[in-house]
Amino acid sequence: MSDEPEDQSGDESSRQFARLEVGISARLDTLSGRQSVRLVNLSQGGAQLILSVPDEAGEGMLTWLDFEMFGELAWQKGDRVGLTFDEPLAPLCLAETRRRAPSVVLDEAMGASFTKAWVSGEIGDD
Repeated sequence: MSDEPEDQSGDESSRQFARLEVGISARLDTLSGRQSVRLVNLSQGGAQLILSVPDEAGEGMLTWLDFEMFGELAWQKGDRVGLTFDEPLAPLCLAETRRRAPSVVLDEAMGASFTKAWVSGEIGDD
């Protein structure tokens, strides 16, 4: 495992699979436990995540939407990690993630706005 992320320059020519920018909540289950993560991007070969607890991630099961894949830690830099899947993600799973991710991002943003307004007292029980 390398401490440095793979090339972040955006040069897709050296990658085996193209990446899909996602930005949705997900879950990572490892031997250390379960934690919420942000799924930054996804490809048939792996995923980039932001950990909610920046511990050593190790291998584990990544779960998002209605999908899950087992992956091994390829690199870690602080709270950002790259997972390499043990087998390629099915193209239909990638397509379904692409279709559903925008509405999930919107739902998460609306939920956060509602929570902020409720906590600040802008809305509430009258």
